[in-house]
Amino acid sequence: MSRTHPIPGGLNLALTAGVFAASLGLLGLGERLGGLGLAACALAFAVLGQTNFALIHEAEHDKLHPRQGVNDAAGVLLSALFPGSFTVLKAAHLMHHRRNRSDAELIDFYRPGERWAKTLKYYTLISGAIWVGSPLVSVALCFVPGRWFRPDPGRAKGTDLTTFLSFLEGVNPWRIRAEVALTVGLWAAVIPMLSLSWTTLALVYATFAFFWASQQYVYHVRTPLHLVEGSFDLRMPRWLGWLWLHFNYHLTHHRTVSVPWLYLPEVAQEQPWRPYLRTWLTSWRPPRPVLAAWPERFVARGPLPAPAPPEFSGPPSPG
Repeated sequence: MSRTHPIPGGLNLALTAGVFAASLGLLGLGERLGGLGLAACALAFAVLGQTNFALIHEAEHDKLHPRQGVNDAAGVLLSALFPGSFTVLKAAHLMHHRRNRSDAELIDFYRPGERWAKTLKYYTLISGAIWVGSPLVSVALCFVPGRWFRPDPGRAKGTDLTTFLSFLEGVNPWRIRAEVALTVGLWAAVIPMLSLSWTTLALVYATFAFFWASQQYVYHVRTPLHLVEGSFDLRMPRWLGWLWLHFNYHLTHHRTVSVPWLYLPEVAQEQPWRPYLRTWLTSWRPPRPVLAAWPERFVARGPLPAPAPPEFSGPPSPG
């Protein structure tokens, strides 16, 4: 990390401790209040959960703490609260940076014959199913033979299974198993300590899953089909941007992956102008035909053919 943008390790560890303690506090408080009090705690947990994920995101890019061991340990702890394996979350996220807006992630556009299946998949994922995959996949991968984690040029490419497992090549399966075991142990201690009921956990995490899942798409849906430029910086209230560690500077993050969250407003090419709330609401529109996408070339790595218009709605008009 450069001296200009050093990792704020001390601040990040303080935030990690605060978010972890506050999240457990909300669970315990919600259990005791019940009713409307529980609903309010669930909403607060969902909002704070985005801060938790923003910290995980920093750890995934090795920017949470300058010492790798501390960075990873904090990432494991935060991921246990998510919950899921930090190694799995990191591998999946880094793969996202390699294939952003490619066919593999193009859920907001459909080709001929895909409309209804793509629409069902889109609303299923954006409503929370993508979060469900984190704990389920983490546990399932504990039982996957180690050979699946080794690169294999002879393995059939293009199948659903190999596509799904491609992000695991080179990952140590024993790290996943150890992280899942730690997560199970943590919750085995937390649930009786806070006297949590399964009803409370289900309500709180269902609220979080719905909120978090939509956040994974609000920054990418209907953006240019470009590996780097296929994202949005979104304008939101200043306090919320700080609470979410400037996660709303998402395009800036894709342009400057190694810059810690603290400096994203400083390195942004321009300050966000696209409204967060309106963008979130429009993300619930159904997928569109792929011919409406722009530019047509997927995963372009160079400059865009032309700058996006102020209100992106498709290709620029001729002339």
